[in-house]
Amino acid sequence: MTEDMQNATYLFEQPSRIFKNSESRWTAMAQMCLLYLSRNNSEQLPVYKSDTDGYLSKEGSLLLSGLEFTNTVCEQKLKGEIFEIDSFENKFNHICPDILRVDKKEKQVTIIEIKTLSESVQRNLNLYSDLKKYLSSKPNWKCDLFYLLSHGHEQRNDWPALARINANIILWEDLFSLMK
Repeated sequence: MTEDMQNATYLFEQPSRIFKNSESRWTAMAQMCLLYLSRNNSEQLPVYKSDTDGYLSKEGSLLLSGLEFTNTVCEQKLKGEIFEIDSFENKFNHICPDILRVDKKEKQVTIIEIKTLSESVQRNLNLYSDLKKYLSSKPNWKCDLFYLLSHGHEQRNDWPALARINANIILWEDLFSLMK
């Protein structure tokens, strides 16, 4: 996390809490930032794990290379054809990951679920975890799942849930810091 920005949550309620930008707008912004960083040789974003109280510890990095306009989309409804899977499980057909990167050559999928102000991860937490396991179970496919949150994420009940599934967390504060 940056020294000059400890909590980016306030940005999501601009210009005011009752007159603010949608999560879709922030999703598009995050995708554009990640694509920009990938093209401009920014190496990686820190990845954190949470304890049940929301205290984060750095556990690795998300490599940004390889994200391109040709393999990364926002809010795309999933279907088996995307992954070259003929019998795609129906329970995943209605999922629209905020950011989805599919590298068919490397058989690598990256899913980034984005949360801003008061939106909770818990509505689809198990479904996304199951999707990750499902895609990773396919021959030669690998799937990584990340949650992009602010350090000041308001849904305090999300932290224990994220800790329970050992979720990969990336921070808005780090993304904004790299965009300087």
